[in-house]
Amino acid sequence: MLTRRRASPRRERLWSVSDAEERLAAANVAASQTAIKSSDAQAERATADSRRYAALVSSGAVARRDADSFRAGAVTAEQDAAHSVAMLDVAKDSLSVTVAKRATLLAALQKANANIGRARSAVDLARQDQRHTLILAPSTASSEIVKCSRGTTYNRDRGY
Repeated sequence: MLTRRRASPRRERLWSVSDAEERLAAANVAASQTAIKSSDAQAERATADSRRYAALVSSGAVARRDADSFRAGAVTAEQDAAHSVAMLDVAKDSLSVTVAKRATLLAALQKANANIGRARSAVDLARQDQRHTLILAPSTASSEIVKCSRGTTYNRDRGY
């Protein structure tokens, strides 16, 4: 986990959303791991029941239909366990994507903050240029006045 310092409300919301997504993805991983344990236990029980009923069919104590039902239940339980394992892989991938997305979001935030800093610096320079602007009045009415792009006014006849 990254160390956090006091941040703006906007940044706090970003952390909050990212933290919530990571917690959700981690919870999905834990839920999938629990489902695997449960599915494995069900598959083991169904396989044992299937073997017991297969032995009872050979002795004629139960109908073949009942044994087939338990054998189908064992196959279903095994497939449920395989499905749970696949869902665990999906949950782990989701967690990885969420963690990677956090890094991308933080990089975008840092880039935006850098752009803000650059824009503020440009405004500060423009204000400094404005404070240092020199405007000279013409000495005669016939002098040609030229205004520079930075706001400075020059007299062409006198060279200033």
